[in-house]
Amino acid sequence: MTMAVRTFKRYEKKYLLSDDILDIFLQEVRTYMNPDAYCVGGEKYTIHNIYFDDDRNSIIRHSLSKPYYKEKLRLRDYAPFKNPGNMVYLELKKKIGGIVSKRRSTMTLADAIALTEKQELHEPLKYLDKQVAEEILFFLKQHPVKPKANISYDRQAFFGKEDGGFRLTVDSNIKGRSENLFSDNDTNNISLLENGLYIMEVKILGSMPLWLARIISELDIKKVSFSKYGTFYKKKLTDDNNARTQTRYPAFVPEIISTG
Repeated sequence: MTMAVRTFKRYEKKYLLSDDILDIFLQEVRTYMNPDAYCVGGEKYTIHNIYFDDDRNSIIRHSLSKPYYKEKLRLRDYAPFKNPGNMVYLELKKKIGGIVSKRRSTMTLADAIALTEKQELHEPLKYLDKQVAEEILFFLKQHPVKPKANISYDRQAFFGKEDGGFRLTVDSNIKGRSENLFSDNDTNNISLLENGLYIMEVKILGSMPLWLARIISELDIKKVSFSKYGTFYKKKLTDDNNARTQTRYPAFVPEIISTG
């Protein structure tokens, strides 16, 4: 594996799609982009994430304040977190002035737990994986974090036919929980997005392709502000506060960002 696989640096822009335009949008996307390796047969796949934070939720509270610089640690797998021998990605994601940088290290789930819980770096790791793992270890020494949320979603992902660095994802069925994090028991999941809505994310190193700008304009697709972990944190706070009165809080509708 090359450095390009373990290190990402790009702009990320998010948009809100709805059922009535999804098929039209994806038909256009497939003209200019190919499904990524996880989209077997062009179908969506499920991503499972564990987000880390401290007892005061300092990481996500800082992130929601929209600072110039922020960083977060997450663990990612493409299957539920239950097999210690599964290969997973431990990722340190930073955002500086709108530019996203992501560093990831590949290791077994057991080694990822040892690193995050005990700050133990097990061998052997390939050179680049070890380099990123040591950076994560430094983060852990500065931030007393622990697993706080399990957030999963279904994804369709594409990369440009002419520009492999250009990626586009469409996420749906976004849900999260704060219990049974390392299990496939999702009975306590809460929905983070209304049914029939999708988060489309453009991940690009430079400017947006003209074909994509055109279809976004033609279909009147709105740019939004949406953080999966941030949405979970805010919704859980509201649900906890409303629990005494058993008031149901609806799934989140992303904040539309004015581009005019």
